[in-house]
Amino acid sequence: LCLLGKDSGPCDKFVPKWFFNAADGTCGRFYYGGCHGNKNRFDKLEECEERCAKKMDPCVLPPVPGPCSGTNVRFYWESNGRQCKRFNYGGCLGNGNRFETVQECQARCSTSGSKSEQLNVRATRPPPVFQPTSQTPQPQLHLEIIFLMPCLGEVCLMSVDPGTCHDYNYRFYFNYGSRRCEAFIYTGCGGNDNRFERVDRKFNFRNF
Repeated sequence: LCLLGKDSGPCDKFVPKWFFNAADGTCGRFYYGGCHGNKNRFDKLEECEERCAKKMDPCVLPPVPGPCSGTNVRFYWESNGRQCKRFNYGGCLGNGNRFETVQECQARCSTSGSKSEQLNVRATRPPPVFQPTSQTPQPQLHLEIIFLMPCLGEVCLMSVDPGTCHDYNYRFYFNYGSRRCEAFIYTGCGGNDNRFERVDRKFNFRNF
């Protein structure tokens, strides 16, 4: 539910709720119409933070000053340059990529790169999954790969989409919640752009 977009629903009430923004790791306010919508909807800020925000790796999030007007000096981890940088925090909300000192920032994030450079692959065969168009179970090979670098852009926030056809093609998608590339079966047509044949240029897992 943390990867779902904000959805006010089709009704016309104005019920204040909270939602999780996976793009920057923050919880924000919105007005819920009162019907339908999705599960990315919380009654309290604390509930949103507990369910979603605290599960994010703060070191890959962008700096967020927050909506308040304070000028509190804080530090954030800049993952591309692999260094801690200074920014002004407004004093409320924001995300976890916010530290009071450079030392605290470095202690939390500077070692994360060495861990992510170790590629871990785990291959398992889960129980057969029955397809609606067939009476025989179709085994799925599940490959879970820890991604080497953070995935950037809107494509990384898209949910896995197998498409609408009936082929069985192994592809990879970036799971924003777990920060990992995971395998899925693409049916051959439709779907979205969060679909890759490889994890990166060095590793081609089609041979597994």
